[in-house]
Amino acid sequence: MENGKQYQCKVRIGGEEVAMDFLKISSKSVHSNIQVSDEMMVKLIDPSGGESFDITELNSEWQGIFTNQFTEWNFNVRPKKSGRFEMLLRISIKSQGRVKDINVVQKEVLVSASAADQPTSIKKILFLCANPDETERIKVNKESERIKEALANSSHRDVIRRPRSAV
Repeated sequence: MENGKQYQCKVRIGGEEVAMDFLKISSKSVHSNIQVSDEMMVKLIDPSGGESFDITELNSEWQGIFTNQFTEWNFNVRPKKSGRFEMLLRISIKSQGRVKDINVVQKEVLVSASAADQPTSIKKILFLCANPDETERIKVNKESERIKEALANSSHRDVIRRPRSAV
């Protein structure tokens, strides 16, 4: 996401009889199997209490879930600052006069200062080294440190995940 730009987020819920193709919003859709009732509410939550995102609900909170149909909730989301921030999707289920809240997805969102700072895709770097017999040993640790330093100084250093150490 880009800092200051407004995005529309959609959440769709349908019963078992609704085909997954109808629930899918885009190729980046995240799907979860959840308990469904006749009346539900969806909330998109900024766990920081509104410091990271402005979130506006565009629908009524409680909506009916009807057989062979899906119900959709829409939210406008505007990041307030650059960095990595959590966002939480919570559903509420009404059943037998009681309400049950369930946190469905908690996801880290990368917010950049501008579109130019957005990574186009995640890249993996494979660092292989070999020494032919009867040659001088290469300094693997030194070469590895130079690569790590170059990555740390790159413009996309905030989107590079540090690998766990090999065992």
